Amino acid sequence: MIGRLRLLLAAATLWVSLVVPSAQAGTNRWSSGTGGLGLNHVMADLARPDRVYAAAFRLGLFRSDDSGSTWTDRNSGPDIFAETRDVIRLLQSRDAAAVYAVTPVGVLQTVDGGESWIHALPLHTSESTRMADVALDPSSPGTVYQVALECVVVECIQAFVHKTVDGGASWTQIGSLPPEDPRLFPSLEPHRLFAIGGSVLYRTDDAGVLAEVPGAPRLSTLAGDPSDPTLLYGASDRLYRSSDGGNTWSPVEDSGFPRSQATALVVDAGRPSTIFLGTASRGVWISEDSGASWIALNEDLDVLSIESLSLSADGRTLYAGTEYAVFQYTFCDSCPMRPGPGRPLPRSVPSRRPSAP
Repeated sequence: MIGRLRLLLAAATLWVSLVVPSAQAGTNRWSSGTGGLGLNHVMADLARPDRVYAAAFRLGLFRSDDSGSTWTDRNSGPDIFAETRDVIRLLQSRDAAAVYAVTPVGVLQTVDGGESWIHALPLHTSESTRMADVALDPSSPGTVYQVALECVVVECIQAFVHKTVDGGASWTQIGSLPPEDPRLFPSLEPHRLFAIGGSVLYRTDDAGVLAEVPGAPRLSTLAGDPSDPTLLYGASDRLYRSSDGGNTWSPVEDSGFPRSQATALVVDAGRPSTIFLGTASRGVWISEDSGASWIALNEDLDVLSIESLSLSADGRTLYAGTEYAVFQYTFCDSCPMRPGPGRPLPRSVPSRRPSAP
């Protein structure tokens, strides 16, 4: 898994395209860059390998159709973003037909790549709540989960999780979470939802009620193996694995896992033994043996606090969203070996961009 790393997007006060050539092209280094985007999320399109979306605090949504070389504003529509442009999460339907932008006050939907937007998924909210996360059930198109924070003035005291099975016509509360960074993680198992709040792991039972998982480790993020719905990885300052759908968990005996809070996990659908890790203070890491060993991908990466990670549909490009910029790692077979201990295995697909001479 040799590749090229470069800065994709950075700006001081607004989004612009800024491609910075690598100081040593093709030697697995991040390009340096500055900016102040306030990025919240980056998401690669499930069907189009060259398309990627980025969401930013108070700036809304932007799209690239050339793997991040250029970006266009996708905040169109009659006052569609009038209430807020603070997009906190991006989602895409499993068939890739629709993209959803989650804001603190609701969810917007586009079926044309952001050319136009409509209000979607009427959510169970009140004046004292604000949206924290939304999840789509991959096995049931009409089933949606939401977690909303109940707040008094500026202090949030609880997070309530609701579910709809009719596309938002009616909602049922299925549980509550601590208010500290509540997140939803839909399972590939039918009608199963995982959630994390205050580092505590929750899961829906057979009756659909969200409950704390007994004996589970404290986690900050979660990812499933796309080839095996019962195989899950969870991380905090170390990696854990469950091979029974989240019933029991065990630490992965690893070599080189960064002792930093995990912020993002991505399992490569094409190569399930490959896991990408984003951290709060130690950048981006990769394991190609299901978490047994890890290598840092941080050369020349000025911003080591990772907000989100996303892998392109063809598995050739990894995007890392930070507060200040979007970065790209393009995989190739012919790039020189990375300096330092260890070497990731080359991909079977060539780079989409010419390799360095």
